[in-house]
Amino acid sequence: VILMALVIGTAFYDSESNAELIASLFFSFAFLTVSAFTALAVGLEEHELFHREHTMGLYSTVSYMLGHVLSGALAEGTLGVVFAVVVYFLVGYQAPFDHWLFFTLTMVMVCNMGKAVNLL
Repeated sequence: VILMALVIGTAFYDSESNAELIASLFFSFAFLTVSAFTALAVGLEEHELFHREHTMGLYSTVSYMLGHVLSGALAEGTLGVVFAVVVYFLVGYQAPFDHWLFFTLTMVMVCNMGKAVNLL
């Protein structure tokens, strides 16, 4: 994730035109979306494991979902924040803190998208 953030950040380093800023947003979202959906294969294996262990009475559905959501949100959220920090300041988006916070939260939500789809 850090390597791709550096690639996107240096490709669009200190962009001034709107077209370059939009292109950097597109590539950022595209990379994180594709990365999030690579978790689908793992989710199918986890789903089978959950059903087997749930039928044996090892844990309830609520405890599994809560553990899965909390651990995934923390891990994927960290990746989203690191990616956002690198890309935001290399590309040269607007400086106010609220713009950075919106960008970072959007990246974190995109990173968590794969985990959300796995829970379906």
